[in-house]
Amino acid sequence: MNPEQVDILLRLFGAIGLLIVNALLAAGGFSIIKLRLSHFDPEYLEELKRRKLPEALLEDADRTLLIVRFGNLFCALGYALLSFPLSFVFLQEIGMPEAWPTGILAFLLIIIVYYLLSDLLPRGLAVASPIKVLQATSLVVRLAGLVGYLIVRPLKRFSEFTLKRFGVEPESEWEAFDIDEQLDALKEKPEVSQVLLKVIKNALQMREVKAQDILLPRNQVKYFDINEENAANLALAEETEHTRFPLCDGDLDNCLGLIHIKDIFHSKENPDSIDLRKIKREMIRVGENDPLEKVLSKLLLRKTHMALVTDEFGGANGVITLELILEQLVGEIQDEFDAEEELIKLLGPNEYAVSGLASIRDMEETLEVPIENKNEVASFGGLITAELGRIPDSGETLELEQLEVTITEVDETRVIAARIKVRQPSEVEELDQ
Repeated sequence: MNPEQVDILLRLFGAIGLLIVNALLAAGGFSIIKLRLSHFDPEYLEELKRRKLPEALLEDADRTLLIVRFGNLFCALGYALLSFPLSFVFLQEIGMPEAWPTGILAFLLIIIVYYLLSDLLPRGLAVASPIKVLQATSLVVRLAGLVGYLIVRPLKRFSEFTLKRFGVEPESEWEAFDIDEQLDALKEKPEVSQVLLKVIKNALQMREVKAQDILLPRNQVKYFDINEENAANLALAEETEHTRFPLCDGDLDNCLGLIHIKDIFHSKENPDSIDLRKIKREMIRVGENDPLEKVLSKLLLRKTHMALVTDEFGGANGVITLELILEQLVGEIQDEFDAEEELIKLLGPNEYAVSGLASIRDMEETLEVPIENKNEVASFGGLITAELGRIPDSGETLELEQLEVTITEVDETRVIAARIKVRQPSEVEELDQ
């Protein structure tokens, strides 16, 4: 075998190898998108809970799809460089002239093969059996992640930095739908109620909300302390009437797990002497900047109702619950045991007392004033902190378009309450002149 034949064989095997890897990555990517858009059907969940690696890939879908896209690009370029000369030589061997039409035909030939084997076939398989395909391709996707993320991460950071310089917020990698057009299409269907439209709109806007926007701050979190007697912890449960408590060693930063009250009462031991460490459940952790959508996915996959929200140094900022997330979809949820708390209270003509926990949507509806929310936070307290870039002082005043805001109560981590005066547009124009 002469050197030219060896070179052709190496190119052929290289092109085929890249085509196969590319097809596996594409199939894995399509499977993830299919599963994410299925809203985690219970049938899928039952199968996913037995497959640890696909579950891990789904929990960090943005990162996984970023790796898939980079791997597809790398494989496509390599495939084109290796296969184009082979295709050109093949066409010459069957009688095509050595001219530019042959080059165009060779280029079209490798594109057709690529499209069939690296797009149409993986897409069809992924849509038909997303979990099986993800299981089959997960190892390749994970290996690609180990190799490619060292390159992709700095490129992504550079891309985000560049986009922000132009005033554009980077979008999630997996979803690029036109929300307004979808909602307009739904409005034309008579069977779709206004309540359903509101829930759908809120669900789509969850992409913009982060865990830190709706968490229960650490100073409001009630937890079981292993340094206390069980009787004291149970008294706390009776007082608060909660069913789930973080189990901590001294404070929330040293969270050991999650205690469910039912586990105590189902135990055969005396509640006063039971070892809480033995019955604790896992407390999952999420980052303060994790999108709410990602947090919800993790809670559903782990079948738990509570997660600890941590900062970049691992310290606890608070907790987030499934109920807090659901309230972003359907509004405030109260049962017959909840005490009614008025988050926005009318004090006088155009004056309101507003809790820092009040949502931006509720404020716009009650105050009948549009609130420009460049930082895309969900709560009024989060909006104030984002506007100032710090926790304000009590008594501090600031202006937000038509709103004159006076901070009335704060603590070390958040805005608790404020007084708002709604000004008329004419008043705002006079102050601007």
